[in-house]
Amino acid sequence: MGEPLPVRAALAALALALAACGGGPPCVIDTDCPLGNACIAEECVSTGQGDPDAGTRDFGPPDEMGPEDAGLPDMPPADMGLPVLRNGLVVASSNTRFADGVEFPSSSLLAFFVEVPNPSCVESTEGACTVLDCTTEAGGDMGPGDMGPEMGGTDLGSEMGPEDMSVTAPNADFVSVDGGLLDEDGGGITLGFFPNPEDGRYMPERRNDALWLAGTRVTFMGTGAEVPGFETAVVGPGLLTLSSPVTLDGLRVDPSVELPLAWTGDSEGELVVRFSYTAAEPRTGTVSVSCAFDPAAGSGAIPAAVWEPIPRGLELGVTLHTQGSRELALAGGWNVRVQARTQVLATDRARGAGGSLVVGLTSME
Repeated sequence: MGEPLPVRAALAALALALAACGGGPPCVIDTDCPLGNACIAEECVSTGQGDPDAGTRDFGPPDEMGPEDAGLPDMPPADMGLPVLRNGLVVASSNTRFADGVEFPSSSLLAFFVEVPNPSCVESTEGACTVLDCTTEAGGDMGPGDMGPEMGGTDLGSEMGPEDMSVTAPNADFVSVDGGLLDEDGGGITLGFFPNPEDGRYMPERRNDALWLAGTRVTFMGTGAEVPGFETAVVGPGLLTLSSPVTLDGLRVDPSVELPLAWTGDSEGELVVRFSYTAAEPRTGTVSVSCAFDPAAGSGAIPAAVWEPIPRGLELGVTLHTQGSRELALAGGWNVRVQARTQVLATDRARGAGGSLVVGLTSME
């Protein structure tokens, strides 16, 4: 089953810190994101700057589709007298889309490392989907788990209060990804960054090139600091195109039946569909859903049981990508997940297949 549930819960929380939960509209260009954020790798990510984007597209055609992000997570203090999990997430994206027969590649690198109290979550499986429920009864005992990472509409550590805002994040010093490709001048097409010396956080890095070819080796490396050094590799995922429905953006989902999906193309790894939502009363908190399919199957379905608990009329931000992933258990109790992602395209291949869908054929259902 992979890593233990507490680790999966915390890593899922870390992944969801990249995306605003509650399902806002996806970003298309930088100006769709909050002030000081940019649309990178299916996420609105903090740039650490206060000025908004001028509104021009960064990679030619519209940028990656994905749910809005609340910014980089705030880092809670590690020593709170509670069991602490030390988790990291490093995500490299290599995407391609097409406009008027022209190919537009783009790539990006994100990294987060945090120390968080052990979250209280319940995991269940519905078909190809894993549901991680980190909700509690409204007004109930919050308990240690609720002091951990929010699985929904706030940043990690947001419950810690203003005093935690100055905490420096742990880091692995220089973090990089290399897919083995060369540019026109014979130099390596890589991405890498050092953390900000003031707060330990990594600002997103991106370039207008593909990072890997499908099926090739993608190497991740961290030289090491508070987070131990690491080096590992995954197989670079390939490009898939959603054929049915033509896109998830703007779709209204009938929660009484499964949602069938079909796609074309070839890829190693998995095709992953992700979204999260805020639970309906009387519970509070957020539920995250991740559905993983074999790309070679060409089709799959999200079960009705996944949609049934979601409040009717709720708009969800959904992402679809192929993925190669590996979990690393490092010294000091650190668990680091590295992921190489390629966005799944809509049928027209001019945009991502993800976006905003609504649960319920009408808002009254």
